[in-house]
Amino acid sequence: MGEYIELIAEIAPKNDAFQYLVDASRVRGLAAEGGRWTAPNLTGETLGGHRLMTIDPVTGGVVYADCTTLSHAGLPIGLTTAATEAGAVSSMQVAGEVTEVSWAWTPGQELFLGENGMLTSYANLPAGCAFDRRVAIARTATIIVLEILVPIVR
Repeated sequence: MGEYIELIAEIAPKNDAFQYLVDASRVRGLAAEGGRWTAPNLTGETLGGHRLMTIDPVTGGVVYADCTTLSHAGLPIGLTTAATEAGAVSSMQVAGEVTEVSWAWTPGQELFLGENGMLTSYANLPAGCAFDRRVAIARTATIIVLEILVPIVR
């Protein structure tokens, strides 16, 4: 586990989310291709769609990324493209446009990782966040552009 965390710490400052995940995949056997990556859902529960996920460095499975968990600051994150049943393979997007008709963002609004994988505005970040990580910008009310930046520890 320590080697994995060290590798991620070396990769993160490159500010290139896709390469970050490709490099991490060499360690954990993740599949990464075309701005998307996949990993097994080993949590034993259904994971929601359009939520930010990270890879658990112990199990190699996906879990909700969370700004209140400092150890998530240096891990790769992606946005689920659909809900995933326990034991199924999860597909995450790490760059580019994502559309969700239920969203109501303000165009130009910066979006951050919140608690339990939720997207949120900076103004609505929980007080208990251990780090800030901008992950997207709203293009329209229902379209965001994923551009996952390096986290800033508080």
